[in-house]
Amino acid sequence: MKFKVGQIFNVSFNINNSHTLSTAHFTGKTLMLNGEKVYLCELASGKRYVFTQALLDSFAPLNDDSLMETADSITMG
Repeated sequence: MKFKVGQIFNVSFNINNSHTLSTAHFTGKTLMLNGEKVYLCELASGKRYVFTQALLDSFAPLNDDSLMETADSITMG
């Protein structure tokens, strides 16, 4: 799954054991941090964030409808 500069993709963050979804776009910029290549992306909020290749790979299911299942309903409470 490849995303060109400016394309929007889905990402997920785990903050205090709560999963949060967002969208991001690749700026086209990369850099080395602590000996690892990272990709500079901009989130929907406008904040910049860097992702390693491993993190980007972990988001693949969020961006591929063929990997998703469907449900007729959900239950709360």
